[in-house]
Amino acid sequence: MHMSKLNSIANSANEHSISHPSGLHFMLFDVKRPLQSKQAINLTLCFFASKPVSLPQSVYNPQQEKAAQYNDATPSNKPHHH
Repeated sequence: MHMSKLNSIANSANEHSISHPSGLHFMLFDVKRPLQSKQAINLTLCFFASKPVSLPQSVYNPQQEKAAQYNDATPSNKPHHH
C-alpha cells in the first residue's frame, strides 16, 4: 500500500468523499498530546467556497484495535501457533 499526503481534496458542489482506513482517510500530523483509540476529537474541515465545519470524530488506531480484539477474544478464538 502506498500512502501520500494530500493538502486538499477536490470535490464539486454536490460530490461526496467517504473516508475509511484502507482508502481515503485523515492522518493527523504534529499532534500536541497523545491520542487514544476511540477518543473523541473535533476535526475542522475548511472549504474553498464556504465556512469551515467542525466534526466530532473518534480516533482510530489499527494497532490498538487489533490488540483489543485479541485481548477480548475467548481462548478458543485466539490464534494458535506451534
